[in-house]
Amino acid sequence: MRSENVRKHEVEKFCTDGLVKDINVIVRWYFGKAQSCQESQLENYSPLSRKGSQPTQTDLQISKFMSEIDRLVPNITFSHKDNTTCAGKSRAFIVKPRDRYCIGDKVTVQLDMYDYLGQRKTYGGDALRARIYSPGVKAAASGTIQDFNNGTYHVNFMLFWETKVRISLLLIHPSEGVSALWRARNMGYKYVTHKGMFTSATQKVITQCGFELDSKEEVCEYLDERDEEAFYCVKPTQLPCGSLTELASLRTELTYLSNLELQLFER
Repeated sequence: MRSENVRKHEVEKFCTDGLVKDINVIVRWYFGKAQSCQESQLENYSPLSRKGSQPTQTDLQISKFMSEIDRLVPNITFSHKDNTTCAGKSRAFIVKPRDRYCIGDKVTVQLDMYDYLGQRKTYGGDALRARIYSPGVKAAASGTIQDFNNGTYHVNFMLFWETKVRISLLLIHPSEGVSALWRARNMGYKYVTHKGMFTSATQKVITQCGFELDSKEEVCEYLDERDEEAFYCVKPTQLPCGSLTELASLRTELTYLSNLELQLFER
């Protein structure tokens, strides 16, 4: 990271693998590792509803909200980690810095994002976390982030207390990772498998369960009327649906991310 137009604010560099920066208000920048990702074409969101029934009003509302989020997530194609957001090469500076700040003043920090090759990013969507804190008085508050969708961000903070204040900015995931996660999130529920135990006085039967089942066998539907969410289990041949007594969840080895996309989340 580099700092520009800092004027009288001294800058101390700590550039270690992308976790960086100190600006004197005190304004501290911590950028996490930014890595790579692949194409993240998003699928249309399909609301979960009762099998064989029309979508409810709640389903339609959820679909609308998910579609709005879909439009905010960048749709990115890339072929190498070098083309993804790099915290170490990105630049940060205080907009219109002053020698003195008072309680109630606002501080705006501008972030200009670059990739590993030093090329300016031309789209937004990076997952950032912004906060101010003062360890001496054990105070902290969040900042607001404005994404201009061209690789530039403004991070706005209100100064709520008197003392030296540090500003922490953490790059959680590069925009390529956000795009990959959103695409994978919409591809299915098979990250986790569920097993249900049906019991009676004389027998126990374990069957496959889940939010979506590919089985052609008869299934039991467990519907949450309030949230309009359904969960299913394959019905045992000789036991009723009401005899479900235990449910176990197991993580599978399945991933909807490519090997290149998985590199984004290595730490």
